[in-house]
Amino acid sequence: MNKDSESCEFLRSILDANPNIILIFDEQLKIVAANKAADIFIGENPAVMQNQTTGEALRCFNTYKNPNGCGGYRACSKCVIRNAVDKAVKGETSYRQKAKMTLVLNGEPKECYFMITASPLNYQGQQLAHLVIEDISEFMEMRELLPICSSCKKVRQDGEYWDSVESYMHKYLDLNFTHGLCPECTEELMSEIDNLPN
Repeated sequence: MNKDSESCEFLRSILDANPNIILIFDEQLKIVAANKAADIFIGENPAVMQNQTTGEALRCFNTYKNPNGCGGYRACSKCVIRNAVDKAVKGETSYRQKAKMTLVLNGEPKECYFMITASPLNYQGQQLAHLVIEDISEFMEMRELLPICSSCKKVRQDGEYWDSVESYMHKYLDLNFTHGLCPECTEELMSEIDNLPN
């Protein structure tokens, strides 16, 4: 194995080690390379990925809805991903922009949220765009209304399963709690203690 080949393998392993989706686009906004994390969207066959647009690779609902495909729907002009890639190909960097997309997953439309960073990449004289897609859907769902019991303060999850606020926050945000008493509750508790029969 020669040094160039070893270097390429090393760079490929670094790219594939990233848990975020990384896509490389050419000037026509077509995918020319992707990392392993992108397999969940584009499949494991690199030949299938070649020359797909972002909408095709990510299974954007608008791409499927419009006969002209990705970029052919009026909402496409506002697509954060498409615009970030376009700017990167022209030499600009877009840092951590939030994007909301409706994707077709398992045949069903699903709203997904991403954090997008796109950077220019010049390789062998060709101007490319390096796109990093972080899936923040789970976090964004936490920002929506949270059903909570007005008495015991348990949080309703799927179906009829109820969990404590502490367990819920630990599960979804990796937060741990310490416990104490606020001044009002301390006063109320002390009042109850003082009123206990001797």
